[in-house]
Amino acid sequence: MRRSAATCAASWKQSRRTFSASWRPSSRRATSGRWSQTSSRRSGSSARSGTRTGPAAPRRRATGELTLILTLTLVLDLTRILAASGVAILARVASCGSAAGEATFGIGEPVADAEGRTITVDIGGVALVAAYVPNAGEGLRRLEYRVGTWETAMVSYLQRLQAGGRAVLYTGDLNVAHADADFFNPEEKRMLKQAGTTPQEREAFGRMLEEATLVDLFRAAHPEARHVYSYWSMRARNRPWNRGLRLDYTLGSSALWRADAAPAALDAFVLDDVLGSDHAPVGVDLLLLEQ
Repeated sequence: MRRSAATCAASWKQSRRTFSASWRPSSRRATSGRWSQTSSRRSGSSARSGTRTGPAAPRRRATGELTLILTLTLVLDLTRILAASGVAILARVASCGSAAGEATFGIGEPVADAEGRTITVDIGGVALVAAYVPNAGEGLRRLEYRVGTWETAMVSYLQRLQAGGRAVLYTGDLNVAHADADFFNPEEKRMLKQAGTTPQEREAFGRMLEEATLVDLFRAAHPEARHVYSYWSMRARNRPWNRGLRLDYTLGSSALWRADAAPAALDAFVLDDVLGSDHAPVGVDLLLLEQ
């Protein structure tokens, strides 16, 4: 997360940039295009369109104290690794802001909680939920768990958070390409049986948005964006050709996207020019109430 000291001095609100924790380092390098800068639907904030021409705008270095909140779980069964998952939140504490609140681990679903898949912290009245959603897996062996048990438990958890009066920001590797525009080859029939693009996963994601009253903030900010992805297969060497999927999201309570909202989501973006992983970082610009 980052913020501007000038904003803090001039306003009763704070502006922070929150990044998802879904970026995973890789030893392989890849190349990617960059998208040009355009204006956002909200005045004063920067946005990136779906076009992939021109250099990326320079990004200022943030300063301040860093706090790392981490869960990492490695589940072993003799010589076979059953699961290796984890999520982390790296919070920058600004000079006129407050630190991220105490972390909550898990959502009340025993299997997912044992795999270390979620962290929740409170930042300026927003419940930030960072997640690494279970993959349906090879042969779709975890599909039923993913669309049944996991989605049901996550919807209930998000509803409980919002029932307490907090807006929610749900972000991370959510392991699904929701719309046709979210992957490069929706017309290929084989994708109906590929993890992340099955009809069951895509429909479950849509139900989750509706039942938890969440907005896909990137789509809300950039409804016309095309060919913007956050994941590319390293095995198939797809990144240079931008044959990708948008599996990483910033979803927010619908109240965060109102023009008069406080706190509010100003913009959402994909940093697809950042290398070092098969995933790109995604994030959101938030306007938060000063603590």
